[in-house]
Amino acid sequence: MPISYLAFKSSKPAEVPEYLSFLALIKKMGCAKASKEKSAGLLSSLSPASQSLASPYNVRQKYIFERLVGRGHYGTVHLVSLKSYPKETYAIKAISKKKVRSFREMAGREISILQGLDHPNVLKLIEVHEDARYIYLVTEYCSGGSVLDWLQSSPKWEKQAASLMSQIFQGLQYLHINKVCHRDLKPENCMFASKSADSDLKIIDFGLATRFQHRYSSDELQSLVGTPSYQAPEVLQGKYGPKCDMWSAGVIMLSLLSAKLPFEISTSEQALEWGKTGLDAMRTDLGRSVSVEAQDLVSRLLVLDPGLRLEPKQALEHPWFSLYPPDKPGVDIEVVNTLKTCQMRSHFQRIALNSVVKSLKSDQIAPLTRTFRALDRENNGFLTSASLKSDLSTTSLNLSLKSLEKAVKTASTHRNGKLSYSDFLSAAIDSHGLLSYERIQAAFSYFDRDSKGTIGLKEVFAALERQKWTIDVKIAKKLQKEFESWPNGLSFDAFRNLLRA
Repeated sequence: MPISYLAFKSSKPAEVPEYLSFLALIKKMGCAKASKEKSAGLLSSLSPASQSLASPYNVRQKYIFERLVGRGHYGTVHLVSLKSYPKETYAIKAISKKKVRSFREMAGREISILQGLDHPNVLKLIEVHEDARYIYLVTEYCSGGSVLDWLQSSPKWEKQAASLMSQIFQGLQYLHINKVCHRDLKPENCMFASKSADSDLKIIDFGLATRFQHRYSSDELQSLVGTPSYQAPEVLQGKYGPKCDMWSAGVIMLSLLSAKLPFEISTSEQALEWGKTGLDAMRTDLGRSVSVEAQDLVSRLLVLDPGLRLEPKQALEHPWFSLYPPDKPGVDIEVVNTLKTCQMRSHFQRIALNSVVKSLKSDQIAPLTRTFRALDRENNGFLTSASLKSDLSTTSLNLSLKSLEKAVKTASTHRNGKLSYSDFLSAAIDSHGLLSYERIQAAFSYFDRDSKGTIGLKEVFAALERQKWTIDVKIAKKLQKEFESWPNGLSFDAFRNLLRA
């Protein structure tokens, strides 16, 4: 029977592989285990071989539930604040176990998928908890409302539609690269991170999302899921692939340009009728107010044959976006310079900094995000030493490919030669003074769940399990070696000095 981090009591290196075999099992199962504080229930039952970890922990010990902000089929969404730092707000999706009794795989899949996503245009999952009645998904809080709100209340301009669609396509490109199909893309599931005019757009609600194997397949998926008005014809026929998301994006774009929501759809024939009549109405009713390029892009999305339908990358390269080019984000040299300091950071420093990054709102990290976008020219959602070398060739920085390779390798959480969005933020966080006392305190409490005032190796592994980090034997041993310096645990003062080192 696999063991959990609770069995990891000895400091003997020989026990490290056993703990890692537990993580490997969870990864192989494609499921996510909750933190050590959860009681036995849904998440533990997702893996038939996993153990129950009962504890009296209650999510309300950490978060203050401010108000209800949404209600769905399987639970509710609440605005919450952090008790240790009330200025920081999040959203908690509370999934009722009673209502999802027959949907265990679906709930586990949503958690597993969200834990593997890391992109400016995708909702960020902070952590997962569980008690006797609910599963709690703690995510960033998008305070700017949805695209549906914008459709119903704001004057419409094609330039704004181009900005919104560009972000939707960037998010979809990242999802499809990572073999994730959303399956319920609609205006309500596209949220503005904040109320600012240049807010990031986030794709949310992955309750119906699924993984797929073949990126270009058109008949791999079969479940009839989604919102009828935005479903692709092939979904209604029961055989489809990830390009169903692009049909949904086409319907959203058509709504943005015409300021009209689609009619109710229940058959593939009605879906095709909506696409045709919607396009015709846009061309006749709006005439010259909608560009020929916009009409062409919509027509290449609302096409019956998924094989002829554009992919996200092709959509982003469409001439329509050249009519309304976004302000080109510049490369913040100071941010890039901080990448070099990662060579001096320990493994636990990077883990702790990542927990701080997770707590930051999109508007707080906007300058860092702009630089990441400027460097991620292919919209892949990650950076490599080669791409950095190419993108920085026109700057005054004199960085060799070898030095960039070393910086990326050191800063990369997963040691795969790729710098994820969160890796980049963690590496650059100090460049904009975001390591405040309160945020460091909140990060400390993330590890110190029992409020003992110290952090041990057991607490670190528990936090890694909540976040589903992949830790190999070599890194685990290095973490173990680091914590030999704190035989009685890492105090808050030592933790603060470590992050600011």
